[in-house]
Amino acid sequence: MKRRKSFTEHIKAKDQTLNESLLSKGYAISQNAKHNTTSTALASKASKMASLASDVITANELEDKINKIADTLIQLSEVLKLQNNQSAAIKNVVVASALFQAK
Repeated sequence: MKRRKSFTEHIKAKDQTLNESLLSKGYAISQNAKHNTTSTALASKASKMASLASDVITANELEDKINKIADTLIQLSEVLKLQNNQSAAIKNVVVASALFQAK
């Protein structure tokens, strides 16, 4: 015959499950906020890149064109860094979800 859990054991198991659930949801919410912030920054940087690239076309001096191209490349490197951060936030949620469900 299977031993029945005491009330204390039952509550303790439910409490642990609740804590893990709250922890995983809280972590997912924080990573979502990070993702949204990064998405906003990415959109801003991409818009700035487009503006700089447009300025290259309208610039008359060769030196101005070169400087604007360099500025565009700097913005591109920032966009790539932000995309890497965004990818990490997504990966963190996926890994955490897999770990919490692996019980």
